[in-house]
Amino acid sequence: MVISLIINYLITAQHLLLGLYTLPTIFSAYYFGKRHAMLTALASLSLVVLLAYFNPKLFKVMKTGSCFKDRWCDITAWGGILVLTAYAMGSLYERHDKRLRELRQAYHGVLHILRYFVSKDKYTENHSYRVSIYAAEIASHMGLSEEQIEDVRAASLIHDIASWRLAGKFSIRRNALPAKSSRK
Repeated sequence: MVISLIINYLITAQHLLLGLYTLPTIFSAYYFGKRHAMLTALASLSLVVLLAYFNPKLFKVMKTGSCFKDRWCDITAWGGILVLTAYAMGSLYERHDKRLRELRQAYHGVLHILRYFVSKDKYTENHSYRVSIYAAEIASHMGLSEEQIEDVRAASLIHDIASWRLAGKFSIRRNALPAKSSRK
């Protein structure tokens, strides 16, 4: 609140001032998603409306460059654009997050399939398990998030794939996989 008061008295151009109120909305959309961005946009809009109501000189209509003759129309147009920006940016965040979750599910599916082949060799299976424990501990001590620690652990389970193939431990043949049921 103090920062916004200082900015309000230092910057006189209303459009530049309104532009600064969009930054929290953009950042919240980028880091937290649509819901948080919409709430931030509504909070910013409410703050601007309160400031305009209690300090009428702050958002006076500029004589040049403004297509509206009333400051409330100008603020309403800005607020509408802010809410649309929050919705669009938040939707992009959620779409990206959904794709990332789908990619993780596919990755874990591949791990599950590879586990079938690794389980045939107990030494390799135990080695991969030990490496995953150590890697998760190191990632934890590095201060990574739970999600990142899980990614490191999952990646460490398959760290030896190239050597499995070279050592002949990893072979995929039609007779090694379960038979498909044929539907007619």
